[in-house]
Amino acid sequence: MPRLAGRSRHRPSVRCSAEALSCQAWGSKGRTGTGPTQQKARERGSTATFLVADALALEGLGRRFDVAIDCGLFHTFSDAARSAFAENLHRILRPGGRYVLLCFSEHQPGDMGPRRVRQAEIRSTFARGWSVDSIVADRFADRWSEDGAAAWLAQLRRA
Repeated sequence: MPRLAGRSRHRPSVRCSAEALSCQAWGSKGRTGTGPTQQKARERGSTATFLVADALALEGLGRRFDVAIDCGLFHTFSDAARSAFAENLHRILRPGGRYVLLCFSEHQPGDMGPRRVRQAEIRSTFARGWSVDSIVADRFADRWSEDGAAAWLAQLRRA
């Protein structure tokens, strides 16, 4: 999955395919498809179904997933919305399901781009009903620099 940072003026969307849930911070207002993600999947011969949904109302999908992949969504939420998102993920992931998170870290200098996230914030948001398998420093491809932005790559498991 490409790592592209993005900011949206609209409520972030969630993209779903097969038994995996892919979360990206792309505005959903006026969107009827899933654009580049769906096109790439079709080019690779995938028959996955793609949906656009409200990331804070995932139960409305009426499905459960084994994996959720978040590339640039978590760091767009307020503290309260993060808690709601974590609760939503917990409800739609099967027990033992994995959540893979890539978000901007506090080690990114300057103030350009989205809100920075501390490792402790990830741990506290997912303190109940989750186990943290790992949180490691990574890079997030962005539009402002060649080497990308400082990021956290976290792997969590639903209890």
